[in-house]
Order: sequence, then structure tokens, then C-alpha cells
Amino acid sequence: MFFVQINHTGKGFLFLIFREIKLRKYSSLHKIFYGLDFSVANIKKDKYLRYNLYRYIFILNLDHDYEVAIKGCKTAMQLYPFDASFFGLYTSILIEMSDIADYKTLKIITGKLKEYQKNMELVHEESQGNEGILDVITVKLLMKLRYYNNAKELVKKIDCPIYEEQLDSEKKLFDL
Repeated sequence: MFFVQINHTGKGFLFLIFREIKLRKYSSLHKIFYGLDFSVANIKKDKYLRYNLYRYIFILNLDHDYEVAIKGCKTAMQLYPFDASFFGLYTSILIEMSDIADYKTLKIITGKLKEYQKNMELVHEESQGNEGILDVITVKLLMKLRYYNNAKELVKKIDCPIYEEQLDSEKKLFDL
């Protein structure tokens, strides 16, 4: 038995997991992440594979290399179809990616609402009174991102019956 020292990037796992790693002249190991052949045929099968593969995918996730981590999870789920840990890791990565997209959307909405605050009369006139839908969308995003207190405060401020109706489940949750 031998031990391979692995740094925090997990690059050492590459040589424990893959049969073939194509190196280009002047190529860094980080660039290899994006060109890895995660096919089942290219995976070295040994008694440590499950552990090494899980740790490698986990490190990719920590490093925010989500696309590569997803590839690794899909291969691992083919190799170990009844190992719930790989499926759990896969779904947690998907949720994290979704949260990132939702947070970016929330930032866009927040920025636009701040811009609208400068001239609410014009916004109301051009939107023909439909600008309240942004509050509903914002509440839904805040709930998805688990900012419950912020969502509750915004729900309390909504006074249009049409928009209040769209937030019935949130109002029940907050006992409003």
C-alpha cells in the first residue's frame, strides 16, 4: 500500500481515479479538470475508488467547479447506482447551482427596484399598476433562498388583493 499526498485542490485524486489523462504541452492540471473523460471506461476500478471519487467530487464542489462535479456524480451514479451518497452529492450540487442563479436574479430585481424608487410615478404610469408583481416575485425568491424574515416583511407591505392572493401559502406560513 502507498499513500499519495493530496493538496486542497484534489488534483492528486486525478491519478488515483482516471486511467488516462491527456496532457498538452504547457498544460496545467487545473485546465485538465475541464477536459476530463469521466466515462466509466476511463475510471480505474480498485477498492479505494468509491472513497477517492467521492472526495474528488466533494472537493470540486467546494472549489465551485460545479459542471465538472456534476459529470463526476453522473459517472459515480453509473458505477454505484445504489449508493445514495453520490445521489445526495449530485442533488446538493444542483441545489447550490440553483441558489446561485436565484441569488443573481434577486440582485438584479433589487437593483431594478432601487432604480424604480427614484421615479415611482413614471413606473406606475408606464406599468399601468402592474409593478406589484415584482413584490410577489421577490417574495418567492426570498423564500427559495431561505430569507424568511425579509419575505415576511415584504408580504406585510403588499396591499393589493390580486397580489395578496398569489401569496396565500406564504401568508399562511407566516400566520398573516
